[in-house]
Amino acid sequence: MQPSSPAQEQFDRELDAVRRHLAAAAAEIVSPLSELVSARIRAAMPHLCAAVVLAAAYNQQDDDSSMQTRVSLAAALEMLHIALSIHQLLAAASATDLDKSLIGSAILAGDYCFGRAARLAAQTDNPRIVAIFSHALQDISENNLRALFDNRTAAPGTPAGSLSILLRSGAAAALELSNLSDSDRRTVLQLAACSAAMQHTAPATPALLDADMLATLPASHQERWCALQRRFTSAAAGN
Repeated sequence: MQPSSPAQEQFDRELDAVRRHLAAAAAEIVSPLSELVSARIRAAMPHLCAAVVLAAAYNQQDDDSSMQTRVSLAAALEMLHIALSIHQLLAAASATDLDKSLIGSAILAGDYCFGRAARLAAQTDNPRIVAIFSHALQDISENNLRALFDNRTAAPGTPAGSLSILLRSGAAAALELSNLSDSDRRTVLQLAACSAAMQHTAPATPALLDADMLATLPASHQERWCALQRRFTSAAAGN
């Protein structure tokens, strides 16, 4: 196994910091809601939404303050993803004979996670980021309603729906913290959209980012996206 690069080690440390935010959120609510939130946190691993923010928000003039803001934003987007996945249980409960007691727990736990995501986003002290989060929720709600009315076979919340919106919005919010040029920002948004395939990548055929697209970014930003790719390729292989 090749030794980790400094960029990989920093990326992994930041992703670990995000996971500590998530664990703290689950620990601060009472049982059985804490178990429900913890289960959805585990189901979301290895936390693609957070990873995309950590890659997109990187700034070449980086410092501890920038890192902490980036981690807060990454945790906010991942918590938003978890909140949506919990509320998605409501659709399953209403469509099947699942225990109806799940409905109340899902409402409370999901609302708690939405609130936690909002507080984490506010910690960036950037009104544009908060506005992007608000628009993301609106877009996801509209997407889910269209799915219901169109009677699509793909349920709301799949990579073709909510996840893609979350990744695009997360990258847009993350770029508010970055110093990239306009052309590089467009590349980052494309990379974020392509990364949705990594959520369910298989060990034999791991989803990879476009190498030509990556090559157009500054070297330090390339390293961040390569760190994301290595982390998800390793996770798919069970390492």
